[in-house]
Amino acid sequence: MRALENLLRTIDDERSIIFLHADRKWKEFDPTAISAAVMHAELHILKDRIRVTWGGVSQIRIELALMEAAVQRGEWSYCHLLSGQDICIKTQDEVHAFFEANRGKEFLTFCGRDWNEKAQERVRYFFPEVGRSGLGSLFMKIARGLQRLFHIDRRKHDNVQWVGGSNWASLTYAFAAFLVARRDEILRRMRRTYCADELYKQTIAFNSEFKESIYLLKIADKNDDTDPAMNLANMRRIDWVRGRPYTFTEKDLPELLSSPCMFARKVSLALSQKYLKHLLQGEAI
Repeated sequence: MRALENLLRTIDDERSIIFLHADRKWKEFDPTAISAAVMHAELHILKDRIRVTWGGVSQIRIELALMEAAVQRGEWSYCHLLSGQDICIKTQDEVHAFFEANRGKEFLTFCGRDWNEKAQERVRYFFPEVGRSGLGSLFMKIARGLQRLFHIDRRKHDNVQWVGGSNWASLTYAFAAFLVARRDEILRRMRRTYCADELYKQTIAFNSEFKESIYLLKIADKNDDTDPAMNLANMRRIDWVRGRPYTFTEKDLPELLSSPCMFARKVSLALSQKYLKHLLQGEAI
């Protein structure tokens, strides 16, 4: 809870509107404490709490639910998808200035062609929504093997190029509204897929008029997690080299302070508290 509160305080600004979803599995969720952490922004906590399963279509369902709530609120400039383990590493003035200077661009990360080729299995076969427990992983492996044996390919009627990358993104109102308008179609197509939250936004943008608005469209032959473009494309400092992903701690403060990115993922509670003091109170680090 405290990590989420720290994130909210770093984005709490009168220019911001915050839409929050709390997983139904989070029994200790306290909306009163969350509301107390937001003093300036307009805060909306989604009443319909979905039980989210890692890798399942429920992850896409909640992203679309958040975007739908935001679109219904009225037009805005950018929708920033963030998790409770993220932190904003720039001041709100810096964040607003950056996205204003790049207004109309879609901030989506694209992985390399080798990653995309391997990720095709996620939408080629049918998968149960079982999460990533030991038993669930075994069940997924069996399901994948049987479908390979029988040459199952649910993409055979698709006329799109499937591409993907990080599910964390900053999207324009126009693209978010485009996705929301296709909500039922997306959920029907993504049902029984696996980790397709890392594919659907990139694929839709890449195969539509929004392709021309992508801020940094780079699809290398080989995926390289050390490539700065992997962070700059969605303006999020995420380290896939030291972890899956790595959790930034207090010793990583100099690195984050010098980063051109707007957000960081994932961060320790101690780091989020220290960063909060730095941003809001001007405390030296």
